[in-house]
Amino acid sequence: MARKKLLMGEVANDSDLVFNTPASFLEFFYQLNCEIVLELACGKAAYVRELAKRYPNRFFIGVDVKADRIGYAVEKAREEGLDNVAFLNIRIEDLADFFPENSISEIWVTFADPFLKPSKSNRRLTAPGFLEIYSKMLKSE
Repeated sequence: MARKKLLMGEVANDSDLVFNTPASFLEFFYQLNCEIVLELACGKAAYVRELAKRYPNRFFIGVDVKADRIGYAVEKAREEGLDNVAFLNIRIEDLADFFPENSISEIWVTFADPFLKPSKSNRRLTAPGFLEIYSKMLKSE
């Protein structure tokens, strides 16, 4: 099991679909000319991949801190021939460094860690601090 995780982490690190620094991502990002949708804590990116198939005129970016999950998502995206996906292997707290204000059409939070203990509630992806970050990135209508 650990060997597979290491291998998938290497896939993520070697992929041109995965970014983990703002400089490299922003260079890529400014070339996009369509609606952009994020999925936070995407895991193996099943939603990102399915949405990318259904909406080829949009660009989907999966964000997750675990490189092995991102590696799996990259392999599947390549197998499925998707050219409208990319991934960020970063912590959600760093999102503001990767996206300009008013640049994202939608943000999805599907199965994030719920952090059930009250003392950990500020780590939930729906905590007020995170919502403030998202609100700056979302396009205003």
